[in-house]
Parts: sequence; structure tokens; C-alpha cells
Amino acid sequence: MSGIVRLKPFVSSGEVVMRDDGSVDVCPIQVIKLSGGVGTVIRIGRSTLWFQHDGTFDGVEMKLTEGSSKEFTDMLAQRLDECRHNRGKKPGEAYFDAGSKAGKAEAEGWPKE
Repeated sequence: MSGIVRLKPFVSSGEVVMRDDGSVDVCPIQVIKLSGGVGTVIRIGRSTLWFQHDGTFDGVEMKLTEGSSKEFTDMLAQRLDECRHNRGKKPGEAYFDAGSKAGKAEAEGWPKE
């Protein structure tokens, strides 16, 4: 991967987010710079993506709704464990067109096969 990605703090009480199945939600989105050089958090809905101060991905957290069932929390824990193994692997489908500049930049971040 080349270059440095710099994100400025940002907040929106609602932006359209599309899921893999094509359904859409309106979710709050926020880029949060943590004090003391701790890192950056990207919030999308009730989920957060955590990045260390050097930009290294640190993991995902979710804020559960009050009264979440044990079955739900067990399923969530299992999914989180399964997804840890996806890190460093390219997605099943590219977001940008392969021949575009953005598509080339996207593919640069994928592991070489």
C-alpha cells in the first residue's frame, strides 16, 4: 500500500449506508481523533472501527442495545471471531471499476496472489 491516509474529524447524524444484500439504512457516521495520539475511531451506526496512532487497524467494537439476548451476544462473538481471519484478505468484490485510478489504488491494498 502506498501513501498515507489522513482523516479529519467529521460527524453526521445520518448517512445512507448500503449492506451487501442491497438493503439500506441511515446511520450516524463519525471520525473521532482520540487525544494523546491514541488513534482514530470511525463510527458507522452502532459499530466502530479502531486504528492505532500509526494507522494500523486495531479491531471492531459494537455498542449493544439494552436487553440484547444471550443468543445474540453469542452469535456476535462467534462472528467477530470468524471475521478476525478475514484481515489481510481482499474482498470478494471490488468497489471501484478495475480500470479506473480509484480501482488501481483499491487493488494496491490487496495482498498479492
